[in-house]
Amino acid sequence: MVKFGTYYTAGALFFAYRWRLPLSNWLAGLSAALLTAGALAGHVSAFAALPLAHLCFWLSVRLPLNRVGSKNNISYGTYVYAFPLAQMLVLFGAQKAGVAWFIFFCIALTLPFAWASSILVEKPALALKRKDPRDLSRAAFSWLTRRRAKAAKPDVTE
Repeated sequence: MVKFGTYYTAGALFFAYRWRLPLSNWLAGLSAALLTAGALAGHVSAFAALPLAHLCFWLSVRLPLNRVGSKNNISYGTYVYAFPLAQMLVLFGAQKAGVAWFIFFCIALTLPFAWASSILVEKPALALKRKDPRDLSRAAFSWLTRRRAKAAKPDVTE
């Protein structure tokens, strides 16, 4: 737990002081070099929290990924469908192909479900956010009243 606490604390500190954090290329290079040297020496977990946090923040600013997820955000669908689909793959024995293939199968199966959820569920639900709830209840009441009136009318087709 202590090891994970250091990573969490490093990320929290970098977030708290994000406006004062120097995100220069040479510091990112130094962070990458420290992580590589630690990994080669087999002691990366002893000091990796700060360099890893710095490298993650630097990459989040420098990589041109600002448009990813701007049109269709699949994160919620991924969250919802990944576990059940992975369990289904286990039922069919996909884990026997090895860890790398199992992860590939999970991602390949989850992404279409997450994308469909984004288009068919989340977008329409988010469109309702801008509407007045009173208008929605009036429309539902009006639809229900018309439906009941139509059902109550006798069919005169003789």
